[in-house]
Amino acid sequence: MRLSSCGPLEVAMIGLGTVESIPVYHYSPGGLAVRLRLPSYAYDIFDCPPEEHDICIFSREGLLEPEPLEPDRLARVVLGMRPDIVLVETPRLLGSEGCLLEALRGGVAVGLRVLASEASPALDLEPDLIVADYPLDYLVDPGLSTDMVLGIRRLARSGVPLEVNVYVERADPARLAPVAEALAGTSSALHVHVKLHEGGGPIRKAYELLRRRVKHVYIHNNPYSYEDTLCPSCGATVAIRRGGVLERLEAPGGRCWKCASIIPFYGRIKERTPRPVIVATGGQRWLHPRLVVARRSSSPSRT
Repeated sequence: MRLSSCGPLEVAMIGLGTVESIPVYHYSPGGLAVRLRLPSYAYDIFDCPPEEHDICIFSREGLLEPEPLEPDRLARVVLGMRPDIVLVETPRLLGSEGCLLEALRGGVAVGLRVLASEASPALDLEPDLIVADYPLDYLVDPGLSTDMVLGIRRLARSGVPLEVNVYVERADPARLAPVAEALAGTSSALHVHVKLHEGGGPIRKAYELLRRRVKHVYIHNNPYSYEDTLCPSCGATVAIRRGGVLERLEAPGGRCWKCASIIPFYGRIKERTPRPVIVATGGQRWLHPRLVVARRSSSPSRT
């Protein structure tokens, strides 16, 4: 793809956050992530109030006021932030994402966050990582669930590092079973975002059942979250996380500290989230792209 043939693309928001706050637990743990959210208006696919889940902001028509930016200029600004990973977020691929990925490629790990049903075009763009969203309990058309599961199955067997986010009202193992089967036998990570905890018992039950099929399971529901990474071979805890921060990682050379089994961590691996990253991001903060570009453009260059 020639960048000279790429026109401006619209960017709705630029986010600064810890890798653990996205969550992307297995790619560059402990690092700084820059999120480029592109407006693709998925409100006709799923619907949920923005305060319920991170993904729900996509469902609000007119909520975002995008800024047109040249891909190469945006890439220079983003790379100047020295992130460990850049995540391009757009539920529905519009065709312009390839220009942005190409502009960033080689300078940093570049991930793509899409709806799980967008498997084929997502793989065609050859990102370093794919984050697949499956808003199971928020789909306008329940028939789309089949497409989502098929997309997850294809992504999980593509060889590209994959982390799946499933959004549900309750931790119902039966409803989560098709996703678990799609990920069974792979190294992909499953994140389940639960709205209602119902005392924590159902969440723990779902966690234990899912771990029988999926090597790396995480459940997000404050205060009943399961965010630590366990070795799939011996069960030892190799990463401890709290509130979007990696407190400690014990996987020297990407292997379990206890049994030396390989843990699928990628990119730049840190033992913990650096304090400057926590201070700079507040865990997660969003900025309008116009302000970010203007601020970075006016800053003196580093020598």
